Amino acid sequence: MSVNLVVKECSTPITFNHRISPPVEIMSCGHTDPAIIDYLVPKLQELGLDPAVATKQSTGLIYCRIWAAMKREVMMVLADQVGTPEDIDKLFRYSFQSKGAPCDLMDKVGLETVCNIEDHYIAERKNIPTYPVEYIRENYVKKGNLGVPTGKGLFDHHDDSTKTGKEQQSLRHQLVGAWELVDYSAFPKNDPSAKVYPMGKDVQGIIMYTDTGYVSAQLRIPGQPPFKSDDLSGGTQEELAEVGKNYLAYTGPFYLDESRDEPLLQHHMTNSSFPNWLGNTSRRLVKISTEGDDQYLTLGPENEIEVMGEMRTSQLVWRRLPDNYAARPP
Repeated sequence: MSVNLVVKECSTPITFNHRISPPVEIMSCGHTDPAIIDYLVPKLQELGLDPAVATKQSTGLIYCRIWAAMKREVMMVLADQVGTPEDIDKLFRYSFQSKGAPCDLMDKVGLETVCNIEDHYIAERKNIPTYPVEYIRENYVKKGNLGVPTGKGLFDHHDDSTKTGKEQQSLRHQLVGAWELVDYSAFPKNDPSAKVYPMGKDVQGIIMYTDTGYVSAQLRIPGQPPFKSDDLSGGTQEELAEVGKNYLAYTGPFYLDESRDEPLLQHHMTNSSFPNWLGNTSRRLVKISTEGDDQYLTLGPENEIEVMGEMRTSQLVWRRLPDNYAARPP
């Protein structure tokens, strides 16, 4: 049943909602009492969502119309044989600092669905060229290559070497985000089992990489009692010394060389709680791996360094934290 028919037969005015997480779009059916939308906006905000309101009824919500235009141009690039799906998605991710990319998303949605949606826009607007959707239908849909639902579409999802999503992203794009510390240990190069823990086994931490090329790392030994004073600058010498001993933090730009057999990640420390590191650049070998639903980041130096009085290989293992788009704390 079409949306228009639903609206015509519905005696109670309704709204249409599209969840993008956390943004959620709200659009009137054309007869919705404005008070309903005024009521929904703060309620959605209370749930940690960030509502956007379409100011009039439309074929397609705001995000869907913008996505339709991008998708249409991608299909034209493919039909004109100007670029491959691999290059389109690579350029998109680099240009927009995005984890997702259009060809990957089209495969996930399903190319038959993509074509059907485009047919609807063509029928309504009359001035949209038809050859791009005809190209996708002839070269993919009619051959049974619908994307992820069938295992093959713009990409071959059976072949690990051409996987889309996280596997296809550059290491730099996979690095961006927040990671919580799982393990910080050090060991002799010839005996990985002889682990020591420079900040104890219970150390906690977070490291964050921005898509603009900066890193911030925080490590903390838990268990320190609160200061006697709530004044930030009112700690005693003993309390402040304990903080300095139990907390390590630094920040600055990072540089990633993916051209090497073992990618090299460099952290240049423009701020550091350990003054000896100010202005220094640490060089780390970097590896990102997946175990089940979790993604792990492993960092270690190129060579042994002095740790707890002996030359050892230090290693930090981090687990990716979920993206946080909530408008307010839970």
